[in-house]
Amino acid sequence: MEAMAGTQFGVEQEIAAFPRVYRPGGGWRILLLLISFLLGGFAAAGLWYFGTGHEVRTLSGKLFLVGICLSFILLSTYLTAWMFLARLTLWADRIESRDLTRARTLYRRDILGRRIVQQHNAPATLILFPRSSPAKKMKISNVFRVDALFMEWIGSLPDLDAEDVRVGHQDIMTNQELGITPAERMAAFDRGKRLSRLLSGATLALGAWAWFYPMPYRLVVSLLVLLPCVGLVIVARSSGLFRIDEKRNDPHPSVAVPFMLPGFVLTLRVIRDMNFVEWSGPLYVSAALAALLTVVAVMADRSLRSRRGIVVLLVLGMSYGFGAGMEGNALLDHSKPSVYPTQVTEKQISNGRYRSYDLYLARWGPRQDNDKVSVSRSFYESVGIGDIVCVSLRQGAFQVPWYIVQPCSPARLNPCPKC
Repeated sequence: MEAMAGTQFGVEQEIAAFPRVYRPGGGWRILLLLISFLLGGFAAAGLWYFGTGHEVRTLSGKLFLVGICLSFILLSTYLTAWMFLARLTLWADRIESRDLTRARTLYRRDILGRRIVQQHNAPATLILFPRSSPAKKMKISNVFRVDALFMEWIGSLPDLDAEDVRVGHQDIMTNQELGITPAERMAAFDRGKRLSRLLSGATLALGAWAWFYPMPYRLVVSLLVLLPCVGLVIVARSSGLFRIDEKRNDPHPSVAVPFMLPGFVLTLRVIRDMNFVEWSGPLYVSAALAALLTVVAVMADRSLRSRRGIVVLLVLGMSYGFGAGMEGNALLDHSKPSVYPTQVTEKQISNGRYRSYDLYLARWGPRQDNDKVSVSRSFYESVGIGDIVCVSLRQGAFQVPWYIVQPCSPARLNPCPKC
């Protein structure tokens, strides 16, 4: 299903050759069967191991782990059966997809067009779109071994991916705000693509700087906060050339990377660098900034004026609102810190996706229960259980109280040592 020619398919061609039946190809079949057997084997071993009481002290824990192993065994069984039973059947006027649980048939006259979706770490998927909106799409994985006749049949259907590209280029080349002549519009398009690549590269570099070595802290955080704003200005002043979102098959230059990435990096920095007494304040600030960002983005990019576009913007805006809002709450904070000595009651290293060094603190100030905070590795290694550390609490520029934990040394009581 790689390259599909756009030749017109004639029903008079080799009518006697139909129906054609296609099954998963040999290479894919071997690979998927190997994955299935390995998955099932490990799950069966886990079923015996946990079912006989190893590593489990309670009945509920045993049932939970046994249930997980059983689910993987069922998945392995389903995958194996699918590889032997799944098939495509092609007629001159229709195509049928059949697997273990269902069969779907689409007549040629009812197919609006085709798309190919490339997936990471998975075979590409051919999607056939019906003309009737209530009807379901037919998805065909690239694991099937097909022939030239199948490629010709599919290739003669309208290519919706190519149509998207054509419509996008037409929108650019007919936009008289980009230039009087087609050559001027093409030159504006080329400049936009170069600017988009430059912004994306600069954002990735800035994100790495902010994550691995955020010094000077105030400068790198300020640049991250400003990047989405710069992207919005570019979109608003581009006369319809730029887009905020990078949609598949859309040739318009976009500011997707500088618009979305800074919010995630800022959020990670806030989680790593500061703590909060309560979470209602950060959520209110995040929601307010997300709503503001969404309104400005919709005003700048007319292609986002749909319910789905607004929802996506609000979700992405929450990350930026939290990161930018809480960094601003700390960096613009001029309140006098309140310092509370407290005792380290427990230490723990969390080995999740990112390793974190956590201290458990006794009650202090407004915190009337035990407190868990993440600290740097060097600070974690410098203190022991029972040691006294100091919590520096400030009110926040946006009235969101925040604090950090430091050694009880007068020289290090500055509540934002990286600012």
